[in-house]
Amino acid sequence: MNRDTIYIFTRLFSPEDRRFSAEVERLILAKLKSLAIKGVKTFLPYRDSNQGTVVTANKAKYIYDADVQNLQRSIALIGFLNGLAKDEGICFEIGYAFATGVPTIVGITDFFKIQVPHSKGIEFPLDPVLMAMVTNLIHLPSGANEHAPYTKAQSNHIESAVSEMVPMLVRYLRGNTPAGISVRKQSKRVKRVHIELAGNQFEWCQLICEQIQKYALSKGLVVTVSNRLSPKYIWKIGSVNNIVALGKRDIANARKADLVIIGADSSEMDAGSAAMQGFARGLGKKIILYGTKSTRYVASGGHSMSRNLMLDQSAIGRYNRKEFS
Repeated sequence: MNRDTIYIFTRLFSPEDRRFSAEVERLILAKLKSLAIKGVKTFLPYRDSNQGTVVTANKAKYIYDADVQNLQRSIALIGFLNGLAKDEGICFEIGYAFATGVPTIVGITDFFKIQVPHSKGIEFPLDPVLMAMVTNLIHLPSGANEHAPYTKAQSNHIESAVSEMVPMLVRYLRGNTPAGISVRKQSKRVKRVHIELAGNQFEWCQLICEQIQKYALSKGLVVTVSNRLSPKYIWKIGSVNNIVALGKRDIANARKADLVIIGADSSEMDAGSAAMQGFARGLGKKIILYGTKSTRYVASGGHSMSRNLMLDQSAIGRYNRKEFS
């Protein structure tokens, strides 16, 4: 499949999200035009998958397939990843792009960072898995009063961030893209399992992970566990590079697995877990969601989902703790 599209990832569930993404697209195209780069094709998921007009029995699957097809034909992904809770659908897309060799350009304009207080107060902008996956990261915190009403100065700040991101995009438009990941042939029978429960940062993750791990080992499977945010490891780090190394180790273990079990117990899936699910799907692995949620979301378009449809549609099943015992 020819790569001919710039994929603009975005939150998309409100008019404000869609208006922001349209403005980002306008700024990108205007900047490219000023550099004499014309005729570029862009993809905005909510607009270009025809989800507002299509009539089909499984609309969620239709939207999922359309987004994945455009990920596969993308030259690069570009957009913003702001807020304390990173959008799980965007993180899935970044993980999928990483697995398939598509570069990602991420802008962050909020004023938050993640801190490890037990390790010299080291700070980093994204989950270690995302830091390892993102090709280019522009972190440009606003210098304006964050609590003031939206102003022209804040609008100009977004434009400044896009101006820093576009030169990287130009490089990929001209064919200078990173190499994709070589894909190991997947075994039809599951031999290796990787467990991804929010990087094992919460006590409940550690307890549930131990139970699933015990079950998998009793079946003769080789088991690895994501531990990038586990107190056992992260409290010992000495630098941001060490943080990224923990993320890379989790990615490497997931890459070797035949089956990846992803924790899905939260309103918004952990950002690193969502990226790992996209990565696993991009490599064609079997994915199981560990989920005990008692509610579902119903979209105005007529589709029902337990969480973002990219995560729902890419998994082969959902299990809870009792089913792993």
